[in-house]
Amino acid sequence: MIYNYIEKTILRRAVIISNLFITNDISLETLAKDLNVSQMTIRNDLFYFSEQFKDCIDQIYTKTGDITIHFKEEIDLTTILRNILNQSLFLKYLFLTLMDEEVIPSEIARIENVSPSLAHKVCTKIRNFIDEEQLKDNELKKRMILICLSRYLNLSEVDSIFEQDWLDEAIQIASKLVVMKSITQSNFTQLVFAVYLFLDRATLYPLNIDLEKLLPLNVEIKAEDTKDFLPCDDTMSNEELEQEAFFLSLVCYYLYEPKVNGSMLNNHLNLQFELDQDNDIHILRKFIFSSLDMSHLVLRTNLFYYTLQKFITFQYIGFPLKLCFSYHYIDYFYYDDKYQSIVRNWNESKNKPLLLNDDISFEFFYHLYLLKQYSSIHKNIFIIASNSEQFHILYNILSTMLQDKTIIVDPKFYHSIKEIPQDNLNSQSIIVCDRNIQEKSRENIVPFSLNHVKEDLLDLTKRIYDL
Repeated sequence: MIYNYIEKTILRRAVIISNLFITNDISLETLAKDLNVSQMTIRNDLFYFSEQFKDCIDQIYTKTGDITIHFKEEIDLTTILRNILNQSLFLKYLFLTLMDEEVIPSEIARIENVSPSLAHKVCTKIRNFIDEEQLKDNELKKRMILICLSRYLNLSEVDSIFEQDWLDEAIQIASKLVVMKSITQSNFTQLVFAVYLFLDRATLYPLNIDLEKLLPLNVEIKAEDTKDFLPCDDTMSNEELEQEAFFLSLVCYYLYEPKVNGSMLNNHLNLQFELDQDNDIHILRKFIFSSLDMSHLVLRTNLFYYTLQKFITFQYIGFPLKLCFSYHYIDYFYYDDKYQSIVRNWNESKNKPLLLNDDISFEFFYHLYLLKQYSSIHKNIFIIASNSEQFHILYNILSTMLQDKTIIVDPKFYHSIKEIPQDNLNSQSIIVCDRNIQEKSRENIVPFSLNHVKEDLLDLTKRIYDL
């Protein structure tokens, strides 16, 4: 696994920042124990974050053994991870090696100003990783790793390896695919690089994709549309071109970001995404929900959408395009009865078994762990209103006020408690109810009136944050 090769300090900081980004706070003692380091090491990492990412973080502090961190709203996890992982010599020179650049220890020592022994160690780790993953003759897996690395490395530092004409052409092709595939600008760099790999490598290194095995996947991959944008080459067979088009369409599918439910949610953290109407998704979703203590609303969040939908597609390939960089929970995942139950249920009902010996299965289970953590701390807020106009006023007030990733405001309008699915209600649920609606007294009901906005908002805030 690639996690075993990344420098320990860099990987540890990536693990810490990933956990803190999802959960906002975590126990200092627990984190030190999980990472097998001292609490002082964690505190030093926190100081590093506060200095290195001061433009990304609003607040970071420890209190009675707990770490709390608040990121600025516009910051995403990829931006922070890129700053951390870009310092990894292993990832940087693995990228160059897979791009067929000659990597020599003496040159690494000179360019990076490190000792010859450290440079030699980097090269040894790269050789071992390539041998372990059997990459020499696996162009498909090699390209997926390269695309993954392009997300986290600063490519401007290695721009000398790119042919400018091909790069310009890749940008033009990617720009057309962006419009057709609804890919956001934030994912554009990865798409450009994927197209560049086609221009650079397609005629030299065929992908050898078994299309008969992959085409039955229940996903919307329009390889024919992508094929129309690719330049023809007389040295490539029609089958090879179809494989290249399918692979680029698969990358587009991965990078695609779904539309949100309702325009009022476009710029808010409480985004909830529509799951594709894919039977595989709903079956696995059912298994997860039956095995883990998580509310249905959590299973409609951004994190779950990307975890589940992309996993179902890419686990057949054998390697992820995005790494979670967290390896220390692996025994917990593989041998925990709940996760084994998910795997058993899935394998008994499907002809496409889940494998527990590859990186993408590990990444999937790691994100399930984060989801479980997220489920235990987040709160759902439901709104019961007299009419649609009142609901939208209340919704806009709450969604504007509650700028917190751990709080989900349900965008659905309810007339009474009976309409709220019982599966969505738990001890963390809060029901904001119009004072004019008579509901039975319940501990989690917060009366609300537009005539008492100030007082009611104060009461709601106290209830949310247990003040």
